[in-house]
Amino acid sequence: PAPCSCLGNRGCAQGSTNQSMPPHITAISCAYRYAEQVCDKLSVFWQLTPVGHPTTITGILNSLDMPSSLAASGLSLDQMLKTKTAAKLKLQQQYGLAVGTAYALLTFVGRMTQQKGCDIIATAAATIVSKHPEMQLVVVGPTGDPVGAAAIAKLHELSHQYPDQMYCPIDHYVSGDEKEMLLQATDFCLLPSRFEPCGLVDVEFGWNGALTIGHDTGGLGKMPGIYFTAQASHLTHLACKFESAVHKALALTTADRHGLVAEALARRFPVDLMIGNSYVETHALSQSKQLKEISQSGYFATRWQRCNKGSPDTSTAQDKAHHSKGVNSIKSAALRSACSEAVMSARSLSSLPSPCSSSSMVEVAASSPKCSDQTQNTAPPSEVRPLTLRSPTPSVRSMSSLGHRASSHQDQ
Repeated sequence: PAPCSCLGNRGCAQGSTNQSMPPHITAISCAYRYAEQVCDKLSVFWQLTPVGHPTTITGILNSLDMPSSLAASGLSLDQMLKTKTAAKLKLQQQYGLAVGTAYALLTFVGRMTQQKGCDIIATAAATIVSKHPEMQLVVVGPTGDPVGAAAIAKLHELSHQYPDQMYCPIDHYVSGDEKEMLLQATDFCLLPSRFEPCGLVDVEFGWNGALTIGHDTGGLGKMPGIYFTAQASHLTHLACKFESAVHKALALTTADRHGLVAEALARRFPVDLMIGNSYVETHALSQSKQLKEISQSGYFATRWQRCNKGSPDTSTAQDKAHHSKGVNSIKSAALRSACSEAVMSARSLSSLPSPCSSSSMVEVAASSPKCSDQTQNTAPPSEVRPLTLRSPTPSVRSMSSLGHRASSHQDQ
């Protein structure tokens, strides 16, 4: 199947088809973008995805059940909004908040840990609540680490100052009917996570008509909402970015908010389609690699013809002719040089009083068919007389040869 236009962490509303493709690496409960991020960050994946090559690691989201959500109820947008209003009024009474439909309900549900960013909410809560009296803040979840414990303690203390706008109990876990009521009553889901491999809370709230206010990282960003991008990791910067996102979300018009809610209700994440798309991407990458290897092999196969600018047969014949001619010239020059050296050595040694017989040197010179005429006209080796030097001054090469051989004869 052709890759979907909303491939990856953006979801899809199309059908799905499975197709057999080459094997690839798949990470379950991991968003598509987070898979790319860990490939760049963690060295364990670097051998699988070399630098400059597209990643072959694909993230597949967890599958969720929709029967209990408003997205699966088949209600129209107006009917869904009425259901959310009724759930909000009920929740306000249960949590002791000010009752009214004009309040925008912002909710955080999850573990109280540094990774989930609950300390970011605690740092920005005082400013947000004071600037927006028309909003209400609910933060619930079990404590997960010391940072989370300090954050929920700070929020719980702040809630005493704003009892009509804040409900932040310590170590409060929601489930069952309470969780379903909270999902339906919420207008904005808060997700300022420092990192998020997958993220399912945004999908649960989105299918119940809530928009997301969160950090655009990892698996987040797949549901409609307002997101911020951080340029630093320290708490003050993250809290400032989170405040700006909240201000922007609360400034949305009713029409814009309803449009994003309708988009969130229609968002789907079919697992079989994501797997099929990952196969398509892997197959396309494999084909591109094969084409590259073929082009490289063709390049080296035709390199000889391109460099010599001729056909292989003609160029080879010419090359053989030039090679043969060059080899013959080198052989002739070497032979002439050997003969000349032999004659000069014989002439130099003939004037020395040496125990060695000078006729042996003459025999070496006479054994070559291209020696001088004087050597070619000599008698057989047994009848040859020693030669005498015609030049009283030998060359530099003869002098060095003379001294070396004389010393060797004296040693003998």
